[in-house]
Amino acid sequence: MAEKRRMTPEQARRVKWILTDLDGTLLNAEKKITGRTLDALLACREKGIQLAFATGRNFITAGEYREILHPEGCVLAYGAQMFYGDRRFDYALSPEALLGIARRAEGCSRVDFWYRSGTSLEMKNPDLKTLEAAAAEAPETLSVACWGMPVERVKETENLLSVTATHYVRDIWCNFCTGGRNKEYGAQQLLAAYGCAKGEALGFGDEDCDLGFFRVCGWGVAMGNADAATLEGADWVTGTCDADGIAEFLEEQILPFR
Repeated sequence: MAEKRRMTPEQARRVKWILTDLDGTLLNAEKKITGRTLDALLACREKGIQLAFATGRNFITAGEYREILHPEGCVLAYGAQMFYGDRRFDYALSPEALLGIARRAEGCSRVDFWYRSGTSLEMKNPDLKTLEAAAAEAPETLSVACWGMPVERVKETENLLSVTATHYVRDIWCNFCTGGRNKEYGAQQLLAAYGCAKGEALGFGDEDCDLGFFRVCGWGVAMGNADAATLEGADWVTGTCDADGIAEFLEEQILPFR
């Protein structure tokens, strides 16, 4: 693992935003925000720090946690959806891109179309006819998740259709969004809208798709349960999501200096 560096008091005093992933990061194994973690985040807000989610969940599936934390902004659906203040943005796939993804998803064990409304269509072992019909009849589709798509086909799909594979887990599953949309670009848009410079934001995450928004923030903290790439690429490693890792970091390296 690369050498980690503790945040200095000067760096802690510069933080204006905290961006956190949800599953495996803010949420424990029971999909809950613990009292200690919630208290630490709210204490940061009292010190003038704004809060945001950067997650693969969409506006609806993240709703329970929005109601608890009331974040000032969110990067959702791996960057295909976001909001801040009273502004909401949805970046649906074009009909041509959606149909192209559908055709290249033939042979996948499962394919999900995620719609702007927050609902989805789940297809198990779909044939080409089913996939093409689903693409033709779909409402605004933010992303398509495919299980069992080989990495070579993922790259081919990105190159031919100008879409982005926002997350890829070996040959298990991947998620496609409109070209250029991912957590990194969404975080960049969000922070720029508030004039937040690199080094003035802090990110928490547990998967390699979080490394992009770590770079935008200027400081990234991996959970103790993170994958190897995230543990390697983060500036610091805190406790696991089941051991209040976010609270641990904030209590030790942010709040004492605010």
